[in-house]
Amino acid sequence: MRTIHIIAAFVFVFAFLIRIVYLDTIPGNLNPDEADTLRTYIWNTTRHSLNLFGFNWNGAPALNMIIMGSSWEVFHESIFGLRLPSAITSSIAIYLFVYLGYFLTRSSTLAASFGLILSTNTWFLNFSRSAWENVWNAAPLMALAIGLYLLIT
Repeated sequence: MRTIHIIAAFVFVFAFLIRIVYLDTIPGNLNPDEADTLRTYIWNTTRHSLNLFGFNWNGAPALNMIIMGSSWEVFHESIFGLRLPSAITSSIAIYLFVYLGYFLTRSSTLAASFGLILSTNTWFLNFSRSAWENVWNAAPLMALAIGLYLLIT
């Protein structure tokens, strides 16, 4: 079991690194969803109307917008700061995915393969580098799957 912890940590670091390299320049501009999320955050902060339990422009919980906007401010209003929360949450999802793969197969090699494949999947990588909460659902989903697995075994 100790081996899987090392593998999961390695896959997490790998996944995180490939997500933050050139995070502010690739892609070179904000996509419309990123811009809308940031615009809504700026609008609500300048009007002092941020509501933790409210909703974003697209009906998602406002907490997502607040996390991305706060990160944007912490990192000096940079694209890197805006996109960083998605890179972190997707890396956590991949970390949990490695454990889920291990629990289901009891093979460290397969679990590492699962994690590396998900880390480099172009579709998942694209959403992991975007300041939009669409990839954020993966981490709670992996945690829920692990919890259900542990509950039934």
